Amino acid sequence: MLRVTTLLTGVSVAGGGMNVLHFEGSGAGNAESCRTAAVNFWNAIGVLGNATNSAATQGDVEEVDPTSGNITDVFPGATVVKVFQNSGEVLPQSLQALVRVRTGIYVGGREVRGRIFIPGLSEAQSATGNVLDSTRTAIQTACNALIGSAPTRLGVYSRTHHVFHPAANITVWDKFAVLRGRRD
Repeated sequence: MLRVTTLLTGVSVAGGGMNVLHFEGSGAGNAESCRTAAVNFWNAIGVLGNATNSAATQGDVEEVDPTSGNITDVFPGATVVKVFQNSGEVLPQSLQALVRVRTGIYVGGREVRGRIFIPGLSEAQSATGNVLDSTRTAIQTACNALIGSAPTRLGVYSRTHHVFHPAANITVWDKFAVLRGRRD
């Protein structure tokens, strides 16, 4: 399994943020494809985000053993920074787009699923307290490309059960959400 990390910074990201994407596969060639998929995803999202925010996809892609969670190799590359482009007024930190990643696989009676939070959207992406339909469509298009752009599949890693499963479905929620805390 390969892990690509993106650091999110700016006024809309409380204390800095981190996005971690997991992909099926191994090796340097697949690592580069996964890094490129993540960069392309954040480039597409950057059009929607306020210009006071940015996403820095880290150059190092980690190969991780899913059964132990240990890093088994690191494939270096260049860090790519995407400064968001929208000049509209930035939404508060508590208003983030939510992407839900579903696997359709159940372990211990619960589905293995993940989430991607997208901070830094501008006021133009909000409609009466919900995510604007055109914004959801743009994010969904970026998500579809994320799944299909790498030779390995995007998926969800469960640290609790030490399993990785490929994503079966990705949807953008029509309401705003907030990531209040996370395990690091």
